[in-house]
Amino acid sequence: MRVTDTIHLQIEMYFKNRGLYYDRRKNYYKNQKKKAADIITVSFLAQCLITLVLRKPDFARARPSTLLTDDETYHKLYEEDHDLEAYYRAAKIGRVIQNNLKLSTDMTPAEKSDVLFYPMYAVVAKITNKQDLSFNDLKEFDLDQLTNDVIDECKVAVFNRYKELGGNGRVAKSSTFINEIDALLRTEEATEIQEAAKELALV
Repeated sequence: MRVTDTIHLQIEMYFKNRGLYYDRRKNYYKNQKKKAADIITVSFLAQCLITLVLRKPDFARARPSTLLTDDETYHKLYEEDHDLEAYYRAAKIGRVIQNNLKLSTDMTPAEKSDVLFYPMYAVVAKITNKQDLSFNDLKEFDLDQLTNDVIDECKVAVFNRYKELGGNGRVAKSSTFINEIDALLRTEEATEIQEAAKELALV
């Protein structure tokens, strides 16, 4: 019954004005023949928010359905004073990265499902240089920076580490895998700094 809360109706109306359809009533927009790519389910938006705002891609992968029964988590994500643009950008980020992964030929469907929320986290953390994202950060996120080059770079790094650790659902659902992603981001940042320093030395 959570989806009858005012905030979900507001999200639905806000999305509709921007070409997305928040499926607050299951299959409502599918039955209206809207494109599947434009339909955002309640659970998918929740998974994006859990990943980006709560920094818990493992929770998003393993237990998305518990969100609506967990009062503390629910109220963190669906306060009525949150800017609706933040929800829209979370959905857009999620869908763009999901579409990118769908085109990957070197991953099985199960692997894509396992790792989806980790590239999502990594891409946004890399672009914003922040691991802890607020709703205001999300509202201000520049969607134009969400390029395939950045997504591919993060996707490959995440997938390779996932495979090194076993490449299965247990890895993706582990609460410690996020630390592996943070380590990858720190290593990449250090490499970029070193390369920039070398370039300056050559000037």
